[in-house]
Amino acid sequence: MASDNTKFIAYRERHVNDVLVKKFNGNYWTEYASGIGKMEGADTGFISMTSTRDGELFLAYNSKSNIIKTGSIGQDGVWREDSSPILANVVLDIVAKADKSGDRFLYYLNGGGGGEKDLRVLKSTGGASFDPLGDAFPGVYSADFIIDSDNRLVIAYANDDGVYAEVWTGSSWTNLGDKPILDLSATNKTVSGISLASSSNGKIYVAYEDWDHKNAVALNVFDGTNWTLYPYLNYASAPSLKVKKNGMPILAVRDLSAQSRTDIASVYFFENKKWQVLGRDKIEFNILDTGNPINMEMESNDTPVMSLSKGNSFSRSTSIFHIIDK
Repeated sequence: MASDNTKFIAYRERHVNDVLVKKFNGNYWTEYASGIGKMEGADTGFISMTSTRDGELFLAYNSKSNIIKTGSIGQDGVWREDSSPILANVVLDIVAKADKSGDRFLYYLNGGGGGEKDLRVLKSTGGASFDPLGDAFPGVYSADFIIDSDNRLVIAYANDDGVYAEVWTGSSWTNLGDKPILDLSATNKTVSGISLASSSNGKIYVAYEDWDHKNAVALNVFDGTNWTLYPYLNYASAPSLKVKKNGMPILAVRDLSAQSRTDIASVYFFENKKWQVLGRDKIEFNILDTGNPINMEMESNDTPVMSLSKGNSFSRSTSIFHIIDK
């Protein structure tokens, strides 16, 4: 979503494997940019797009299972591809961000032939090639990252030892807090669907599906010293997290509490020490996607806008099913 609340969507058109970008004109979606490229290899299809300070769109996608292409879409709707693609082993996820100074950031989950995984974070300044920020994070299987209210790069991730959050200091990664957010070192348990957000006063929020509490989403907040756990949002999965200007956390989730034959996508807010429903709608989306099928953004007036993508075990962001704007 652009700073003026204009909504854009990037997705893979499965029938032809093209990457398409569309713009919402208030009534329907129109084509905004085409000719970006094709995504070869039906088993992997990851796309991430964000707006930049100058009104352009920064987009990253894997054209093949091991090649990530990046570029920008100007206000003229023309795709300008960066000259140097990024080579990986097997791409398992991609997230693109841009900060207030115009620098572009990219993370991707990198898989190996033996099942090993790691997380790599890259930075591009002034349109130049992407360079790594520190070493790869080994063993990561779920992650998210943001540019916080202080223009800092913050990342949250999970590996076999636990759930962590770190901030880039300009030369290295520093852990937020003296302990992991969730210690998994003595268990065989995992988490999934990590989502990260920050408030206007600098607090960091991390949400994830906690498999130690079946069908529950956990939310933790970092006040600069310690992590505090909110009450669990039960019967929920696939969280997407945002924070309103007044500091109220908002969670969009796959809602299992009201599920019948059709999935329910719900937006919850936390007030008076409990989670309350802000809005919900029925939607047919497939949870088997390796990425998170729910994405939520906030308009400038703090209205949550949720997009849902249909996927299956072979593709992500195949098509758009619904926008909830309440």
